[in-house]
Amino acid sequence: MTDEPMDEPTDRPENEPTAERRDAPAAEPAWHDVCDRYVAQLAPPGLHLTQALANSTARTPADYDPLHELTAAQPWVNALTREWAAVHGAPEPRIELTEPGLDRVRRLRTTVRAILLRDGESTPATLRIPVDAAIDGERVELLPTGVDGQWLESAVGAELVLARRDDALRRLKLCREPGCRTAFYDLSKNNSKVWHNADTCGAPQRMREYRARRRAAD
Repeated sequence: MTDEPMDEPTDRPENEPTAERRDAPAAEPAWHDVCDRYVAQLAPPGLHLTQALANSTARTPADYDPLHELTAAQPWVNALTREWAAVHGAPEPRIELTEPGLDRVRRLRTTVRAILLRDGESTPATLRIPVDAAIDGERVELLPTGVDGQWLESAVGAELVLARRDDALRRLKLCREPGCRTAFYDLSKNNSKVWHNADTCGAPQRMREYRARRRAAD
């Protein structure tokens, strides 16, 4: 994982999210499945692990959570690490998850979502990052280390550090709608978006504000 600046993706339309089954997909999962199901604007490649992990949580009981059990988590993690290796031109890490390791990944997901929430009310989240650093002249490389769930913790931590340095982390945020909280990447010029989909998530908030104004006027 090098210190090269992140490229911004092209924008894509936001459409109505589709319902998901909780059962594991029949085909091998792709890393972006958890983002595509909520029609979330994808982050640059350097934040793919972080966004996918944040969006792996189920919004409703009908949604599929790839971390709900070990047999579902392992193929999903395999897809994540394969994508990571392709992005960074590195050998694909072989992560063999255990039950304690899966618990560690679940805790990591909770921490990452807390970092991305930025609601001004929650206690700031802290993530300890076990990484190796390789420095060669002007080039710095953060190398994920560890086994089991530790490797994902290390890789996500490295993504967050580099994204913060490149001023990209502030654009990865959770939707403001409490019933959604999808992690999306804000491509607006002034980084002003608060909902991942203004139609499906902004409308409920606008309705609540309208009703509050009506009640105050009565």
